[in-house]
Amino acid sequence: MTIGVLSAQAAIFIYKNDSTAPKAWEDVEHMHLAEGGIRGELHTNKSDFLKAVALWNAAVAATNSFLCIYSHAGVQGIAPKPTLEAVIDWQELADALPNGVQYLWLVGCKTQEALNNWQPLGRPVLPRLLATDEEFPWQPFLKYFAAEISIAPITFDDEMSEHLLRKQPSLAAHTKYFGRDLQPLP
Repeated sequence: MTIGVLSAQAAIFIYKNDSTAPKAWEDVEHMHLAEGGIRGELHTNKSDFLKAVALWNAAVAATNSFLCIYSHAGVQGIAPKPTLEAVIDWQELADALPNGVQYLWLVGCKTQEALNNWQPLGRPVLPRLLATDEEFPWQPFLKYFAAEISIAPITFDDEMSEHLLRKQPSLAAHTKYFGRDLQPLP
């Protein structure tokens, strides 16, 4: 499933094949309407997902790009099911984003594992990465990506962690925003 134009500077890619995927897709459709258009894609196939992410990355200006990936995750990488079948390892994901992304949100399970593989962040993350450290039902967190991409009002980098903590404290406590130096941002 896809929504929005390929060249939209903000995108949400869902790599899920579980009961949370339909609600996550509803959130993507809502954001697309509310934010004046984003790119949204839902995938369950590894090669289709990697190809789609690479096409999007090639179609946008990296220095002003926003990407949220919602998936199960762990040491090996991301996967559409908690059993981690059809795993996209962290290097494969980085390779699918050769131009990098200005702001990358990795939402789901233990996405902070990416930090063990992307040192220094550099490519695929230009200056900012949001990642999670626990297994939770993360789908409700997706709608807050709209605060990251919205221009009405603009939420600045140093305000995002506080915004998320205020809006979704139980989940925000298990997210961190990282800069290129791999240090958590306030």
